[in-house]
Amino acid sequence: MCRVLVEIDALYRIRPELSRRPSAEDLAGERHHLLSTECGPLDVLGKLASGQSYPDLLATCDRMLLDERELCAQDLPSLNRVKELLGSPKDLAVLPLLRSTLAEKERGERR
Repeated sequence: MCRVLVEIDALYRIRPELSRRPSAEDLAGERHHLLSTECGPLDVLGKLASGQSYPDLLATCDRMLLDERELCAQDLPSLNRVKELLGSPKDLAVLPLLRSTLAEKERGERR
């Protein structure tokens, strides 16, 4: 993971005092790592609050290629379920946008 983060120039984005790359020791913990990369923002989760395991997430992820590398991102239906389950103000605030995006994606797939 550290090698890939170097390749995509990943740096902490939220805490200016951590304007550095996460180390292997950082990534081994349960903290979340909110990074900025040359490809856009990247959130690396240390612990899943939904109670799911990483293998659970992989079963429903959307796979995509980025610079000849396969990436997995949580699919929209699963992300909606997690946001509903967590129920924090921030999670609930983003739900209308996620639901709208999912509905638009589903309409496009039916065409």
